[in-house]
Amino acid sequence: MIALLSTISLFFLNSIINVQQAVTCHSPNTLINYGSAGAINQALSGLHEVTKFEQRDMDARALGFKIGETPFDPISSINLGRPGLSCGTGDNFVIEGECLSTDLVDMEAYALAKVCHHHDIPFISFKYITDNVNEHSVKDWKENLADGIIEFKDKILSNIER
Repeated sequence: MIALLSTISLFFLNSIINVQQAVTCHSPNTLINYGSAGAINQALSGLHEVTKFEQRDMDARALGFKIGETPFDPISSINLGRPGLSCGTGDNFVIEGECLSTDLVDMEAYALAKVCHHHDIPFISFKYITDNVNEHSVKDWKENLADGIIEFKDKILSNIER
């Protein structure tokens, strides 16, 4: 069984709860995530697989930790070991500069990847770039959100064996 979870309206904490429920209730052998993302690299557009995940809003530098590193947590990033983009996850919609060096930003992928890592469930994540991280992000996100769903459905869902 494959669990498919769309996180367009879910964010960090709610994402963890929903993935944990999916894992508990359905025991999937793979979890596929689709969501929107903002691009730090403004040359990027369209639908991409994400394979490296960072928690971008953890900032314990005053305690001697790196940006994105959670104190005393042995996992500070998750790398799926295959080609793809990197994504920094945090609890805000980004409209200007970043502290982490990632290709994309979102609000849930790191949490989903971490739950799957904890349960040893293969994780596949696709992000549709709805906006570039700039002063137009909110307007662009609203205008482009539906395009991402259509592209994900046409390119990915239509190829998944049921």
